[in-house]
Amino acid sequence: MKVDRLSTEAIVATADERLTDVACRMQINNVGCVPVVRDGHLVGILTERDVTRAFAQRANSKDALVSHYMTPDPVVIEAGSDARDAALAMIGAGVRHLLLVRHGRVKGVVSIRDLMREVIWTDTFPDAAMT
Repeated sequence: MKVDRLSTEAIVATADERLTDVACRMQINNVGCVPVVRDGHLVGILTERDVTRAFAQRANSKDALVSHYMTPDPVVIEAGSDARDAALAMIGAGVRHLLLVRHGRVKGVVSIRDLMREVIWTDTFPDAAMT
């Protein structure tokens, strides 16, 4: 199974956005992370863990920027890669989200939930294609 089929479209943030604005957008869209870009280039990822850490550190909600709390150099996987490779990358890096990239551009997000759903579906219905 290729990760392209499992990924969801990425909701992107910029490094200079306010943390609270992006956290609200994450909540509204029910996503656990957003890729962070600066001038169209991937510079990081903002995850639920990053947002939790920021507010635990009492980040000033009016001034805190995504760039101050994002995780730089996120783990990525190339489009066309196998789901098994994605799972191994997540385990190796200790992360729950991978950014799917093609030619250096973010094309989607693959979560541990996406991979687990595929594994459970395949084990339960081995002859059925997941829809």
